[in-house]
Amino acid sequence: IINNTDEIEKFRCGLLLQGEDSITEYYSEVKRCNDVVKLCKDHLKNVFINELAPENKNSVLIKFGYNLPLGITVEML
Repeated sequence: IINNTDEIEKFRCGLLLQGEDSITEYYSEVKRCNDVVKLCKDHLKNVFINELAPENKNSVLIKFGYNLPLGITVEML
């Protein structure tokens, strides 16, 4: 569980952005935050996709949309 309350608050507010992190690094960070916040699967997927770097977000939306489970989407990127 994360001890960094700033990361958790950013996650709760939809402000935990991918930035320079790889997709897998960002996904790991999001999962760690969600261990504390406990969003449902669909909400977690929406938060993850919406906070990706623009080029990755566009790629996800064009290739997969919101239809695939989050873990599979991350693997395919």
